[in-house]
Amino acid sequence: MGAEILDAEVELDGLRLAYREYGPADGLPVLCLHGWLDNAASFAPLADELPALRLIAPDLAGHGQSDHRAPSVAYHYLDWVVEVIKLADELRLSRFVLLGHSMGAGIAALAAGTWPDRVAGLVLLEGSGPRPVRASDVPRVLAMHWAAERKARSIPWRNRPAAMKTAVRARMVSSPLSRRAAELLAERGTRPVGDGVIWSNDRRLSRLQPAQLSEEQILIFLGAIRCPTLHVEAVDGIHYNAEIVGARKAAIRDYHGVMVPGQHHVHMDDATTVAAHVGPFLGGLSVDS
Repeated sequence: MGAEILDAEVELDGLRLAYREYGPADGLPVLCLHGWLDNAASFAPLADELPALRLIAPDLAGHGQSDHRAPSVAYHYLDWVVEVIKLADELRLSRFVLLGHSMGAGIAALAAGTWPDRVAGLVLLEGSGPRPVRASDVPRVLAMHWAAERKARSIPWRNRPAAMKTAVRARMVSSPLSRRAAELLAERGTRPVGDGVIWSNDRRLSRLQPAQLSEEQILIFLGAIRCPTLHVEAVDGIHYNAEIVGARKAAIRDYHGVMVPGQHHVHMDDATTVAAHVGPFLGGLSVDS
């Protein structure tokens, strides 16, 4: 028997944010943040393995069933970070746990460093922070972003409907993951059009962000984290610069790391193995002040 599921949405300063809750309302509250171009269904397999927890998984802005940002508003990591705390406030969560995968892990890490008194625990799945940019490259990155925007606006957007099975195959090609995981993401991440479906993600997510953090800035966020942190890496996952990741691990004061067999979406493909580490870690946490 799987975890209880509740689909809901909130409005955050004019932005409609869809989210899915797994588990009992009185369980340990865990805000779950998905990866780039994924959605709240990313945590369905893990929820089945951790049925006593209250997993609250939003579709981050531009993803899944949530609103896209206005055409005049770009996507920035820090905006997603702020929306995490806005969602917590809307749900009246004074303290909570953060669990993130890939891009969501980066957002969770920055949020934990920004509001250390609110975050009781942190779980990072296949991620330790956003991709950095050298400070000297900031002007160039901004120029590249605008050049890509201008080019995209001059080309008509064609998003032809396709059969669901085609969407599932496309998702498996874009990132190695099991068919069942791809089906879960496609079911929530598409919308019906005519006889087929189209992906609901904002196409602008595939373009370079106009502003990014330097590694020095990211380390400051990580150094401000005060809660116990579990970092789960997959043997065949995405391997980032070892020196950078090593420094990030050292910056987190209460760091616990584990390596598990699997690929980048190991929390979906082998939720049992991931839950065997996440469950005991979260079992020792409390959100009581």
